[in-house]
Amino acid sequence: MKSLTEGNQPSSLPSLPSDIIHDILSELPVKPLARFRCVCKSWNDLLTSPIFLDINYRLWRVIVSDSSSESELQSIDIEAEDPAVANLKSPWNTPILFVGSCYGLLCVLRDEHLFLWNPCTGQYQRLPDCRPYRNNSYYTFYGFGYDESINDYKVVKGVKSKFPDGLSYNVSVYTRKTKYWKRIEDFHWDFLDPYVETGNWDYLDPYQQTGKLVDGFLHWLAINETHLIISLDLANEKFGEVALPDFESHNNSILDDVGVLGGMLCLYCRESGTAMWTIWIMEEYGVKESWTIWMKFNSDPETLLVPLCLTTNGEVVMQGSQMFKYNPREYNFKTLLDLKPLAALATEMKTTV
Repeated sequence: MKSLTEGNQPSSLPSLPSDIIHDILSELPVKPLARFRCVCKSWNDLLTSPIFLDINYRLWRVIVSDSSSESELQSIDIEAEDPAVANLKSPWNTPILFVGSCYGLLCVLRDEHLFLWNPCTGQYQRLPDCRPYRNNSYYTFYGFGYDESINDYKVVKGVKSKFPDGLSYNVSVYTRKTKYWKRIEDFHWDFLDPYVETGNWDYLDPYQQTGKLVDGFLHWLAINETHLIISLDLANEKFGEVALPDFESHNNSILDDVGVLGGMLCLYCRESGTAMWTIWIMEEYGVKESWTIWMKFNSDPETLLVPLCLTTNGEVVMQGSQMFKYNPREYNFKTLLDLKPLAALATEMKTTV
């Protein structure tokens, strides 16, 4: 029997075009893909590419963190006809807040520390501390997104003193590959205090000051004498402003926050003194004239509604006193989960990252 060194050399694997490899891997479920990352560098690069994941594995779920449970989260498949609620083990034994979700990774805040967490694999990474910590002496805001110009994730943190010398937010950006925080330009705007506006602490929302990601820009609803949408370009790390819709015929609108629906920037607001809610969407990013009223509906005026995402059949998943789906064609609500008391929530998709 000849050994391999005696001439029985194994033939090399056939070389397949990259598009065929892509098509084959696209047909596989998520779990085997995690193992195939070890085959070679090119496979690892492909399987961890957010573009590959975005095209092939956009399986949206809603993850709920309830303050009544310190270490258990709940995951809901929003596409199911009768969504089942599954328990999801948290790596931490204290409640967490969600900063954002991007290409399967969640950015979470736990005991004043930031983490990147993949709930599908259970892997997580604690980020270096970015002082000062969020505490009663500071106002803070956060953001999480993906910079396609360098193919990397970025976390944004802004901090401002509550004392008179706190005139603007000091802003830092963490880049996953470099593993360090970098100061960028200050944030010179402020955020709306829901209690001042409504006199109702129920409007305080832990997601109110987390950036919403669209087209490589993070967005926050801010105020500087009037409302405005502030954006941060993750590529050049510069702040800018996104024009609001023309509210001339909607003078009684109370702006609540910005969000993302179907990959488009959205703005949701209430008509003062009524139970009418309006969702605007920007159909062409950066073009003021493309703002359009996407839908209106009646709901409890005393409950802040937060649109989370769209299902494939066009239903809107929302969080209020409960989590529910709204069907704009049939004008009805379907309860998914009784959320109260709610600590935090986010959307995510399955990934091998």
